[in-house]
Amino acid sequence: MFEVSFLFWQPRLTSRIIEACVSETSSILDQRYSSSAFSTGLSDADSLFIGKIFKDKDEMVFTLRMFAVKHNFKFHTVKSDLTRYVLHCIDENCSWRLRATRAGGSESYVIRKYVSHHSCDSSLRNVSHRQASARTLGRLISNHFEGGKLPLRPKQLIEIFRKDHGVGINYSKAWRVQEHAAELARGLPDDSFEVLPRGYKLMRKVISIDGAHLTSKFKGTLLGASAQDGNFNLYPIAFAIVDSENDASWDWFLKCLLNIIPDENDLVFVSDRAAFIASGLSGNYPLAHHGLCTFHLQKNLETHFRGSSLIPVYYAASRVYTKTEFDSLFWEITNSDKKLAQYLWEVDVRKWSRTYSPSNRYNIMTSNLAESVNALLKQNREYPIVCLFESIRSIMTRWFNERREESSQHPSAVTINVGKKMKASYDTSTRWLEVCQVNQEEFEVKGDTKTHLVNLDKRTCTCCMFDIDKFPCAHGIASAKHINLNENMFVDEFHSTYRWRQAYSESIHPNGDMEYWEILETISEVICLPPSTRVPSGRREKKRIPSVWEHGRSQPKPKLHKCSRCGRSGHNKSTCVAAI
Repeated sequence: MFEVSFLFWQPRLTSRIIEACVSETSSILDQRYSSSAFSTGLSDADSLFIGKIFKDKDEMVFTLRMFAVKHNFKFHTVKSDLTRYVLHCIDENCSWRLRATRAGGSESYVIRKYVSHHSCDSSLRNVSHRQASARTLGRLISNHFEGGKLPLRPKQLIEIFRKDHGVGINYSKAWRVQEHAAELARGLPDDSFEVLPRGYKLMRKVISIDGAHLTSKFKGTLLGASAQDGNFNLYPIAFAIVDSENDASWDWFLKCLLNIIPDENDLVFVSDRAAFIASGLSGNYPLAHHGLCTFHLQKNLETHFRGSSLIPVYYAASRVYTKTEFDSLFWEITNSDKKLAQYLWEVDVRKWSRTYSPSNRYNIMTSNLAESVNALLKQNREYPIVCLFESIRSIMTRWFNERREESSQHPSAVTINVGKKMKASYDTSTRWLEVCQVNQEEFEVKGDTKTHLVNLDKRTCTCCMFDIDKFPCAHGIASAKHINLNENMFVDEFHSTYRWRQAYSESIHPNGDMEYWEILETISEVICLPPSTRVPSGRREKKRIPSVWEHGRSQPKPKLHKCSRCGRSGHNKSTCVAAI
């Protein structure tokens, strides 16, 4: 019996000897050859010989095509079935031949016959190569699409293949190459449908929810829920992919969220004014308060009350801490524009003001938490589902590790950003405040124009910032300094470094390659098909048209038409009566 190494290192043996011993050695091929012994594609494309083994048929076809591209010749497939693969040169009179067959019962293929000499005319060779298919070239550059890298553009691909491989492709083919490379690196959109938070307890009970449109083959919408940690960092809680934003999808998402976040009176959800979100919250979280994003509401006001000078007054009213300040600002709106005041009143003051909110919203007045996630995943939203969630997992793994290290090295008892805010308050105002102690807990603090009463035991101040933000305001810091106490003693536990560390004490581990996933039989038996979507003709749109309010753009002013005869506004030349 021939040893396996004999087949590898004696390529000069005739094909008859090789075929005679193959039946006896096919079983040894499966047992003796490790993965490193197989052909790996492009690196082996310049060496073909009798007895060469390929891991599977796909690997063999790719290697042979790249061999043809590299040596600038073309071949056609004479026979290709489950056990045989036969190639001839494109020129019928050429002597180049190759025959490979399947090795026993394995997936590997072995070259049985190979005539390497070409007797064809070189005029048949050109840069438009038939073996350089979009799928083959896509496999060649698939590594450029791994790990969330920005994809190469078609024009870049045309230049790369021309310079590095001597292959000429047009723009349409370059686009298909890009699509195939993305599929290989990130998975097929079709296949991804078949593969199907303990930290919240350390967060404040304010959750921002929103949806973002996906730009992959099957479209869809990514729904997300996010909270905020004690250092004011974004803390994603849950993600889901649905067909679109509607009553059914939000109802399902919130039902799932209900399993990890119970309905409570002091829970707040912040979102835009979408009716399906309001409907889903009322059905699943009847006790929780639904707060509106003040930024989205401001843009609605700028649309309905264009050019109004009272919109900044609304924005200030939504953020003030005391009812006295709010009432004064809202009276200014009412006194100047009753329609605007009526609009805000009908929206419900409790949903957009910090002061009248039945549950504490702290500093979270917008849905920026959710919007930040959407912006972070802007590029990733064109990925297939599995790759999209893997990219989210990768970001979360990095965040948890970085924040774990940052919190473990932080020496103060309060988080970094809270410490900065308190220092800013002390530097700008606390040093100029006059403090008069009333008793052991209460203090009278006088400023330039107002006097406030601070209770350190209850952690309150008549300015209400101490009450809502849960860390000392300028008056609270001045009161603590007055009796030689550290102001950090009066910071809520939520903003403590200890709790910050706890939030990131656990690691988010990678899943590893899909090949090694352990999937329950009850799940693996279920075939989840992609949704039935109508794919429009032409290139898939990946960029939406931004509204006039995005990226700091202002709404365009109406064009002022003037008379072409006299140059004045209010009429045109057909009705102009001005003397010229």
